Amino acid sequence: MYRGNPADAQTLEAAIGGAQDIGMNVASVFADRGYGDAVGDTALAVRGITEGVIPRKGKAHSKQTPEHGDGDIDGEPARKGGSVL
Repeated sequence: MYRGNPADAQTLEAAIGGAQDIGMNVASVFADRGYGDAVGDTALAVRGITEGVIPRKGKAHSKQTPEHGDGDIDGEPARKGGSVL
């Protein structure tokens, strides 16, 4: 139980520890970008987690967001206008 609204990363070590305390072998942690800071990194290290997949905090680079891509998904340029496939 937490008072107020703690930052996500502050809850990560307790969540991993709770899982380990009940006997789970936690080898990997996947989390959203709310956990992607130094506090989250420290929580992984303290709990012995070597495989953490956590995006870093901040805005995603424009090339990582599909709505900003060039539309070249299938090897062909994006179609403009009202074409029907």
